[in-house]
Amino acid sequence: MSSGDRIMIIFWIIVITNICFGIFLPCVCLFRWKKVWRVLALFPLVILTLAFWVLRYKVVHDPRSHNLWPFEVLFWSVGSWVYCVVIDGLHANQVKKKERSSQDIGTDTVR
Repeated sequence: MSSGDRIMIIFWIIVITNICFGIFLPCVCLFRWKKVWRVLALFPLVILTLAFWVLRYKVVHDPRSHNLWPFEVLFWSVGSWVYCVVIDGLHANQVKKKERSSQDIGTDTVR
């Protein structure tokens, strides 16, 4: 196996891993959260689905138009899981604030 083959194998492992994370993390958030947070978790899945269908449509109609389609998929999927990590941080911050406020209300009673 040449060094070029090894590089391609490593590249494809990175691409496939990122695609899996880009789909898996929004799904986990979608099932864990409620209300508005669930809609926010659905957003990257919708964007990824649209990106895949647009890419598929363009490649089917002109196979030479997207020679670098793995990079497009990689960028969209990385964006998806980065978005989920940021939204998860915001969600955790809000949950902590609610817990603090409920504890503060409970300690206001007679001392």
